[in-house]
Amino acid sequence: MATETKNQHTAGPWVRAGLSIYALHHNGDYRKGEPVMVNRFYTHVDTCENQGGTPEEAEANARLIAAAPDLLAALYLVAGRLERMEPYLEFQTVQRALNQSALSAARAAIAKATSA
Repeated sequence: MATETKNQHTAGPWVRAGLSIYALHHNGDYRKGEPVMVNRFYTHVDTCENQGGTPEEAEANARLIAAAPDLLAALYLVAGRLERMEPYLEFQTVQRALNQSALSAARAAIAKATSA
């Protein structure tokens, strides 16, 4: 279940340059004079200092946003691994409960990222 994915977001990697995040993709052959990189996504994180935000907070937000595709891919891997472990934890009550808790958290985060 968790390992099946149909991404609706712009594929990563996303690149951060200061407070700006881009999704640059190779789209052509430079030897043929074709454009090499295209930007498929762009956003800019505002500091919002008048609302109590700080430049450090904006930087942290930009880093988190840029890492989002990688984090989602990692969650799919972790959730898939936890699902495959379930049958082997039948008689290990504590480990099974921890596994199920982690799997529930991973599934919730995946749903938050992929559901409208």
